[in-house]
Amino acid sequence: MNYSDFRMSYCRPTVLSDPNRDFSEDELNNIINTPDNAMGWDELSCIFQPFLPAGSYEENVYFLPVALRFIVENDEDGECLIENLILWIGIWKNHLKKESGKQETLYNKLLLFFQNLLTEAFTEFNLVTGKDGCLHPDKSETVLSIIDGFNNRDYFSDLADSWLDESLNDIENYDIAAWFLFLIDEYFGSMSINSPLVAKWSEDEMKKEKGRNIVTDKAIVDGGDIIDYWDKILLRI
Repeated sequence: MNYSDFRMSYCRPTVLSDPNRDFSEDELNNIINTPDNAMGWDELSCIFQPFLPAGSYEENVYFLPVALRFIVENDEDGECLIENLILWIGIWKNHLKKESGKQETLYNKLLLFFQNLLTEAFTEFNLVTGKDGCLHPDKSETVLSIIDGFNNRDYFSDLADSWLDESLNDIENYDIAAWFLFLIDEYFGSMSINSPLVAKWSEDEMKKEKGRNIVTDKAIVDGGDIIDYWDKILLRI
């Protein structure tokens, strides 16, 4: 990915203006003195803090390529940054729509970046052991953060649901069926997933049954942890 496509004609700021007076001078100096390639969660979460950012829009927008690269290259901390950055994009979307590259606005490039991130996650459904010792789908926090962020009606009008509909509506293989059922389980489990589309899917017994049959066939063939994982989910949904 060419991250320079997300950099407009802004120079790297030499100071951060702290428009809400929320940071100490030492904190601001530590952020701005950190080289781009060494920036992590501590620096980027302050720069792209949606409501109390370390800098102005013009100062912070320079660091967009840094933040996007961090999200892609750092699984766990990158996932944590997604919610901050999506909300920052929503707040500043009118400014971002005025930033034009060769073919499209910076705002549209950012939407495409996150849509591609979501679509790429849906190409595989792999179980990994989390810090809690339980099995989780790899990239599940990325998926849930993007859905919740881009279904924020104050800024994006259920945009993520249109991406979900494109990616998961036709259940034709294990990976799609698995993500489809995982999202329904998340909806039933906490009712906190922000998706009218997933709520609708949760009531579609024919589609759920098709998904159940696909993942059950896969679990029988593969055996091991995948059987335990799906046994628990299929009992719930």
